[in-house]
Amino acid sequence: MCINVYLCVFILTNSRLIKIKLDDLGARLFEGIKNNTILRSFDLSFNGFGNEGAAAIGDALKSNSTLTFLYLRSNHIHVAGATALGKGLESNDCLQHLDLGCNPFEAAGAMSIFSSLKKAGNSALQVVDLKDVRVSVEMKQQMNEVKASLSQLTVLHGDWAWEAAPTKPKPAPIMKLQAFLNAKGIKIVDLFKKFDVENTGNVETKEIHKTLKNMNLPLTNREISELVKSMDNTLAGTIEYQTYLESLESEKV
Repeated sequence: MCINVYLCVFILTNSRLIKIKLDDLGARLFEGIKNNTILRSFDLSFNGFGNEGAAAIGDALKSNSTLTFLYLRSNHIHVAGATALGKGLESNDCLQHLDLGCNPFEAAGAMSIFSSLKKAGNSALQVVDLKDVRVSVEMKQQMNEVKASLSQLTVLHGDWAWEAAPTKPKPAPIMKLQAFLNAKGIKIVDLFKKFDVENTGNVETKEIHKTLKNMNLPLTNREISELVKSMDNTLAGTIEYQTYLESLESEKV
């Protein structure tokens, strides 16, 4: 008789075992708790027993009437396994905490479990831990339906899977400036020439910065600073505005 069978018999006949954690044993151990009336907490995390093990656990839950805490984290349970496990929840009326974190069944598997819970009129579940499952729109709908019928239930889940609507990129500060000047019938070159009395093609950076701040532009102070910095990209304290305007033209701003 293999060690799994011995342990199944031990669990079935044991009258004092309250909690057990098993690291390297097969899913057949659950055969031993079908009719156990003492075991309250069972931790089978990190065993990797997959869909076959999940199905065996689901079958055991149909008969067990005392288990309240069940930990099945990291067991390679996929959608088929989650579906089989859910079948056991339909008739179970004692399990209160179910941990299914770090299993790859994702939203589809979670919805299979929720579908079964909607059929479980006497479910005692208070917590279903799905922390690593990202919530799709359909999953959220099913989750809300289950929570409406099982008011005591809390579902722990991952992030929302849907993406927010893309936001329009903010126009560059120079585009805001040009739009502002165009509305007032002012050419950007005239803004520079106002300070270039000797027609050198250069203006002082601080003069432009001061002027822009006093024009009530639809720009933040940070945007104005970024704009002036782009004009004086050598940080020399002067702006060669003809060169700057030519670069704008080449970029078709």
